[in-house]
Amino acid sequence: ATSSAAGVAATTVAAPAIAHAQRTYAGAANLEFVRASCTQLPLADACVDVAVSFETVEHIGDQAGLLDELARVVKPGGVLVLSCPNKVEYSDKRDYANEFHVQELYREELAELVAARFPFCEWYGQRPTFYSVIAPEAPEAARGELVEVEEAAPAEAAHALSHPLYFLLVASRDPEAIGSVSPAVSVLADRGDWV
Repeated sequence: ATSSAAGVAATTVAAPAIAHAQRTYAGAANLEFVRASCTQLPLADACVDVAVSFETVEHIGDQAGLLDELARVVKPGGVLVLSCPNKVEYSDKRDYANEFHVQELYREELAELVAARFPFCEWYGQRPTFYSVIAPEAPEAARGELVEVEEAAPAEAAHALSHPLYFLLVASRDPEAIGSVSPAVSVLADRGDWV
């Protein structure tokens, strides 16, 4: 929630997106929307506690420049949360080419790109699908377990998400910063079955 952050700076090169965000979130005093390249952020060195980059890296050619810039602005004890498509699942297995993607990454390529700047990293996977979920009603008690089963082999249940369509990771230069982020399972429930 933006109300708990001292300040949030959002950047994009898309002027219409900046204008839309400024109109939509005009009442939030701690938000700033800036038109800038992700490889030249208008921020001071080591000024960001948490940097978030969802679905950005695959859209640009200078991927190393993006990670260099994020490493420049994230505090030594800060955290980077970054996601991008898993090329194996997103493109290769589906024989799909997203015209807006400049360079998609395999897991090893993404790991190498991030680890050069943020050596401590926890990996998560994301895959859209239909789920049946049992969870505590009280959010503060929300602890759980992920179990994947297949009808053809129910005895071979897995306790991790297999074949994620997207990678989501939390990275830092400080192992204690990684430890401060609680591992969690996040589930989208499709109440109306419209997906």
